[in-house]
Order: sequence, then structure tokens, then C-alpha cells
Amino acid sequence: MTDQVSVSRNRPCPCGSGKKYKHCCELRRKTQQAAKQRFKKIWKVSAVVAGLLLVLYGIYQIPAGNRNPSTPFYAVADLKEIDFSKLPGEKTEKILKKINSEFCTCGCRLTLAQCVATDKTCPIRSGNISLIQNLVSREGG
Repeated sequence: MTDQVSVSRNRPCPCGSGKKYKHCCELRRKTQQAAKQRFKKIWKVSAVVAGLLLVLYGIYQIPAGNRNPSTPFYAVADLKEIDFSKLPGEKTEKILKKINSEFCTCGCRLTLAQCVATDKTCPIRSGNISLIQNLVSREGG
């Protein structure tokens, strides 16, 4: 850092420009200080925003079933492609709990039941239907 010589604002600028100090180097110094202050403020705001985005991203990464307790529970009536008729009630409930808590592997963040019941565009929906049918046939004996 250079040593600043105290110069009266109305005196000629020591840089030799012929202007008054207040219209030359002092103005430049104040402009630079203001720019540094703006940069610091922008940096702080950016850091806060980045922190909030990281928190939101972290929350988004929590599986939907744990993040949102109001995730709907899909019942037999919602899963028209699956035949649960040969299963006793307790085994049906067991399978429903399982497929309402496990997630589709396509990355859509839907449960298996939710995917089969609502997402006709899922690229692995037919595989999910087969998976659930296999669970039903294994439990049905």
C-alpha cells in the first residue's frame, strides 16, 4: 500500500493534471472505493444465494416419501394394470406399502405405485408393472 499525502481538496492535484484534487485523484479514489464496496456487497449476496441454493438442492435430494409426508398412497383401485384378486388382504397391504415406498428407477422421483398409476409416459413403466405383478404372484403362491 502506498502512503497517501494529505492534500487539500481545492489544491492542484499532485499528479500534475492541472485539475483540482477533488476533481482528479480524489474522485478516482472515491470511485474505486465505491466499486470495491459494490463488489463486496455483490460477493456477500452471491454467497448467501449460493448457500440457499445448496440447501434447496439438498432438500430436493431427499427421497420424495421422506420429504413430503402427504405423498398420496395408491390403492388397488388406482393400479388397474395389476390383478390383486388372488391375494388375501394382509398380503395386498404389504405389497401396497412396499410399492408406495420404493421409487421408480428412471429418476422421476415417483414411487412405483405412483409411476404405474399416473405416469403413462415413463420409459420403464411397463417394467414397473411387471415388477409389481411378480411381487403379487410370489405372494399369491
